[in-house]
Amino acid sequence: MTYIITATNLIGAISLRRDAPGAAVKKALELTAQGMMDVRITDEAGRQYEPAEFEQLQVAEKQGH
Repeated sequence: MTYIITATNLIGAISLRRDAPGAAVKKALELTAQGMMDVRITDEAGRQYEPAEFEQLQVAEKQGH
């Protein structure tokens, strides 16, 4: 499954792709730590995850979903 990480800062927006939920969460947390705003992860079904929901993706990966 593909995950798209999006974020913004004062200069513009960024969109990155990861193939695993754990990798998507890792990158999203890195972007947050770098001061990016509006960090979101979107899965192939169009479901958007906000930072408070990132743990759901990691749990799903560990359960093999």
